[in-house]
Amino acid sequence: MFYIGAFFSENYDQAILSIIRQTLKNVKKHYHLINLQYFKPGTDYFEIEKQLISLFNNKELAAKKRVFSQDRRPARNIKVMPGIVMNFWNRDTSKIDRLRGQNIPAEGISMLDAWIKDNQWEKEEYSTICLGHNYYTGKSDLLKALQKVIEQKRITIDNHLDTPGIYDLLYNQNQIKMKKDLDIIYAVSLPIWFKETIRIIKRY
Repeated sequence: MFYIGAFFSENYDQAILSIIRQTLKNVKKHYHLINLQYFKPGTDYFEIEKQLISLFNNKELAAKKRVFSQDRRPARNIKVMPGIVMNFWNRDTSKIDRLRGQNIPAEGISMLDAWIKDNQWEKEEYSTICLGHNYYTGKSDLLKALQKVIEQKRITIDNHLDTPGIYDLLYNQNQIKMKKDLDIIYAVSLPIWFKETIRIIKRY
């Protein structure tokens, strides 16, 4: 399955989108970073939202899943659209609610600088229908999830992304010097934290 990580600046006028393919190998989740998309400062939020919706509807990012019935009905193939995992600031969920209002499922994560509950996170139910939920956790927890996947060699990077040093950036987080570099890390870690922390949510 494919996932789109969206890390927004505090004013929602700048963003980095990551596109990640998740597979299972030996019962463990593995991730392949396919692409990164950058939106420079001053970008209209609606332009970024339009791209998110376009990626969600991209047939190349849709996965097929075989679903078996429990009442002996024939198995069927269903199309699973990519999952969107995006950040929001503090408790302002207005932007992610806009997506859900257009029937675009999205998981929201508020990344807090200081999180008093060590190694814990909180979930806020959005609604009874599966359009995603809101989560609150510390920024360091996202970095820990990514670091764990890196240490276990469960993440790979598409060749064309290696030229600007993305590989070194992900594998040497302690050498991050520029804010843009950290934003890339967050864009990649958002869907990985979600997949490593939250149990699967079925939307079919």
